[in-house]
Amino acid sequence: RFCPMKTDLAPSLAELDLLQNVVREHGLEAGLEALCLGLSNLFNCQVRIAALDPDGQFETPSPGSQTEWLEVQGHSYGLFIIRSEPLSPNEREHARILIGISERWLNAVSEIKRLEDELSQTRRIDPLTRLANRRCFEESLRQSISRSTRSGHMLACMHVDLIGFKKVNEALGEEIGDEMLFALAENMQRLVRSDDVVGRIGADEFAVLLSAVGTPDNVALIVDRFQSMLATPPIPTDLWKGARIGISIFPLDAQTEAGLLDAAAVALNSTKSSQEAVHAYYHELPANER
Repeated sequence: RFCPMKTDLAPSLAELDLLQNVVREHGLEAGLEALCLGLSNLFNCQVRIAALDPDGQFETPSPGSQTEWLEVQGHSYGLFIIRSEPLSPNEREHARILIGISERWLNAVSEIKRLEDELSQTRRIDPLTRLANRRCFEESLRQSISRSTRSGHMLACMHVDLIGFKKVNEALGEEIGDEMLFALAENMQRLVRSDDVVGRIGADEFAVLLSAVGTPDNVALIVDRFQSMLATPPIPTDLWKGARIGISIFPLDAQTEAGLLDAAAVALNSTKSSQEAVHAYYHELPANER
């Protein structure tokens, strides 16, 4: 749709200023507003974006208005150019060139924003299991603590360590090991609510955020469900031993995300000598082990 400027349509300072204002706005909505304002000032007219009705259809153009279109990321935007006297052919050609250049810029900005969002999401997700990575889990835990502080609700943090998974991985091969981790991730996701978060924080270690748990007794029920699920390997093998789990509770054990993660890790560490599925609560540990 964009056509290069002809020599007899060289941009004026006002047109360059219009384009500079569109470029200065780093967002689609603001960029479109700058374009409409610039065209209105340049051609002494009113330029506005065509509205959509509830059925997704564009409104009928006002009588006497001229309509130009631009498309950004697959979405069309109609520009109504309203003036007592229509734009002359030369003016309309100038308007189309300015709209075309703005369209290219807005598409570029929208694509950059989409890629940035995609990259940001990638940085927060474990590539194998598609669970939250440690960074994302810590952010979620921090936000959940803020909500719990305001609401007065308890939350729990579980640190899950697969027993002897390294031996399973070596015996069955990394490809099978990866399949097992992916299946376990899906199973853990099914055991939690939409407000809870499951993350992978190590090669064979996971963390689970349980928000608004109500009471420690409710946490115990969820831990039992996890232990029951983790007792059976996703792919049959005699090497499977289940998991150890360390649990910390806010605000009983700590008041920060780092404190809760550390408390859950300490609770988990207290079970390290066991080669059978076991779990421990930080607040139940002897004082000299905390």
